Amino acid sequence: TIWNNYSIYPSLQDTHEVVRDDPETICMRAFPLFAKGWEYAQKNKKHQLILNALGFKGYIRDIFMSAIMRKTDFVLECNNQPTELNSTFSSLMNDSDQWQQHTLKDKHYANLLTMLDLNDASESDKSKIFFCLSAVFANISHSNVFNGIPDASKTLKGYAFALLAKAHSLDDSMISSQTFNTYKAVLLDFNNLSNEEANQLRISSLYRDMVRYAQYRFSKVLSEWTPDAWV
Repeated sequence: TIWNNYSIYPSLQDTHEVVRDDPETICMRAFPLFAKGWEYAQKNKKHQLILNALGFKGYIRDIFMSAIMRKTDFVLECNNQPTELNSTFSSLMNDSDQWQQHTLKDKHYANLLTMLDLNDASESDKSKIFFCLSAVFANISHSNVFNGIPDASKTLKGYAFALLAKAHSLDDSMISSQTFNTYKAVLLDFNNLSNEEANQLRISSLYRDMVRYAQYRFSKVLSEWTPDAWV
């Protein structure tokens, strides 16, 4: 069968055989009935690894998962809203008040690469993935699950921008400078909109635009990182 060429002992495999699909791809083709469940499990694992890289545990991890795994906001009941969200994200980013910019700290970036198994990925592939992660956090930033946490939306938009800035620095041809600056203005709220509803509409519009952009250029990467509940 197609599996005969695989061995649990890599050294015993024929090094001269033609390049073939990886075992996961073959498995999904061979067992289509279980393919959807497998994809869901793998995607959920990726989101769990992101939260590991952020160092989230307990209640704050639960509310992030509720935002990721549900299309409709589900607000967990808790008398004590976590206050560590803003301080946690602040510790992961370099903050520059002069230009209202945020960038990922080198240590956190290295941790993300390790957690997500991207150390050997090309700069272009890393750029696409960080763009998709930026879209995910941009969308999460206006989720109702963070009601009651002061400045949560602002903090999450700042982190979304830091991911976008990293994507742009890894491959500046991935998005144009004009598009980058347009997204930046929304994520860092250069227009200083005080109306929460207007802010939510802008972020929703930004997320849809980022999704359309990625769908046209690297739809497979986008599908691997977008929560199923959002599709």
